[in-house]
Amino acid sequence: MKAIVFDVFGTIVDWRSSLINQFGKLEKELGLELPSDGLAV
Repeated sequence: MKAIVFDVFGTIVDWRSSLINQFGKLEKELGLELPSDGLAV
């Protein structure tokens, strides 16, 4: 039996903090204040 296995646990668990980080960068770039925590729900 052959199988292809992918490690996605870290991606699934940490998706929210990645989005918050990206929204933070976007805030600085655009000079806006975004509700990053609320957008990453």
